Amino acid sequence: MKRIVCSILSTLTLFIALSCNKSDDKTSVIASLGVSVKGTEDVIEIPKRQSKSFEVNLTSDPGPEEALIVTLGANAELVAKYNAAHGTDYQLLPAEAYDLPATPFLLPRYNKVSSLESITLKGAGCIPGEIYLLPLVANKVEGMAAYETPEDKAAYILFKMLLPDQEGEGTQDDPYILNNVNAFMKISAMLREGETVYFKLAGDIDLTGIEWESINGEGKKAALDGDGHTIRNLTAPLFAKLEGSVQNLTIDGATISATTADCGVLAGAAGIAEQPNALVAKNVTVKNASIENTNNRVGGLIGYLYGGVIENVDVECTVSGGQQVGGFIGRMDAGTLINCSAEANVTASNYYAGGLVAYIGTATVKGCHSSGKCSNASTGYSRVGGLIGQMHGGSVENSYSTVAVDGLGHFGGGLIGVVDTQESVAISKSYATGSVTLPQTNNKAGAGALLGYIEKGTVSIENCYATGAIQARRWSSGFVGRNNTGILTIVNGYTTSDVSAIALPGASGIVLGNNGGAVSCSGFIAWNVSNWAFCYPADAVPTAGNYYGTEGTVSSQAVTLGWSTDIWDLSGDEPKLK
Repeated sequence: MKRIVCSILSTLTLFIALSCNKSDDKTSVIASLGVSVKGTEDVIEIPKRQSKSFEVNLTSDPGPEEALIVTLGANAELVAKYNAAHGTDYQLLPAEAYDLPATPFLLPRYNKVSSLESITLKGAGCIPGEIYLLPLVANKVEGMAAYETPEDKAAYILFKMLLPDQEGEGTQDDPYILNNVNAFMKISAMLREGETVYFKLAGDIDLTGIEWESINGEGKKAALDGDGHTIRNLTAPLFAKLEGSVQNLTIDGATISATTADCGVLAGAAGIAEQPNALVAKNVTVKNASIENTNNRVGGLIGYLYGGVIENVDVECTVSGGQQVGGFIGRMDAGTLINCSAEANVTASNYYAGGLVAYIGTATVKGCHSSGKCSNASTGYSRVGGLIGQMHGGSVENSYSTVAVDGLGHFGGGLIGVVDTQESVAISKSYATGSVTLPQTNNKAGAGALLGYIEKGTVSIENCYATGAIQARRWSSGFVGRNNTGILTIVNGYTTSDVSAIALPGASGIVLGNNGGAVSCSGFIAWNVSNWAFCYPADAVPTAGNYYGTEGTVSSQAVTLGWSTDIWDLSGDEPKLK
């Protein structure tokens, strides 16, 4: 009995001692609190306007001796530390992009893992495609004073909001927003017969490795707003036929090789003949483009424009084709070009080549210019021009060309190769500075530093000049090469072109080989030429009211002739258009 009592007393003493030790250690025991979120090991990607929930636990090591009530929160200070450790530059996930558990965690006494709760990620306030960081920690703890929240036990969630392939309804007020290449490649299928469908790019489109199938918009109008973005690496025209419009877009690095007629980077064909005032393109840039085609109607921008308005569009390209090849447009039946340019190397194997447009029906060209080279390999009637190859009607105003023109056949001009019209063509406040080279061994060259050849029609040239050198045989001059049967009026202009390489019948300042057409000329200056004109009849180009020679300067002679200083800057040796 004595032994039993002693044993009981010993056990009781040990229990009391252990109890005292545990009580004494209570303030020194620190619970290490962490957060665990299941399924967030990789970057979480969630489409815009969608959400996803994830299971979250609170962990404790060791388990607390008292039950804890814990609320989670984001620790913004950990973002900078995470970035420094990982070489990243993530931003803190916006508060509106996630929902924390609605109730606090309950971590029972001695438990190391809490009950399950959930966190919802939804991406509100995020920039699509940007990766954000959310460091979750035990933010508020009730029930125990001694605890810590180590940085390595925070839950680091990486989040990225994805855009859906497309958004919107396709209307003018709510266009389809194309968020990636997949959506962009579905434009053809989204067009609707008899109505205009509106599209807007949400980012750049790179078609590297994709054999592009041109959008066929014939009878279906697409209005595409690039919103300042770029389409890269096209392998075919963006549109086979564009009956709508394209705005605010850059097309970079298009490489197109084709054998079918009607080919251009923006569109093979575009516009509607019955709607010459409808917008086709505005604020568009084409650069680093290459178009090779063995067929007809080929252009850096559009192969065949039926009609429409193109404004503030610039093209940089090399382009080759058969007939009607232009740095900007191959063939243009009607419409208007405003403030457009082509920096191009143009090669045509057959008739019609132009630095800007190869062939124009009736159109207005205003504030446009071209640069580069333009050549035509046809040994017949080449019809090649620095700005326009051949024009049948309309006007050219405030435009110029610096293109070097080179043809193997007849008729080439620094600005316009040929005018052949039943209507009229008006050229005003425009100039050409590029050289014009046609065969010297051919009997019918027809080169002009401004205009190569007038077949017929009424042509007016007012306040224009040309300075490019001419190398040709007959029917050539430093301004208008030949007027066949046209009615030509020239008011205030000049040429300083080097015409010494005109082979027959001698250098001329203005019109050489006038073949019975009517010519009215006033206020014109032919500088440093040996002949005023060679024409039939002999007095077809009057010298009265004009000047040819080398006295003073071109500008001083312009002052004498009464040129308007509202149009001309006469302060230098040679007049310049204002």
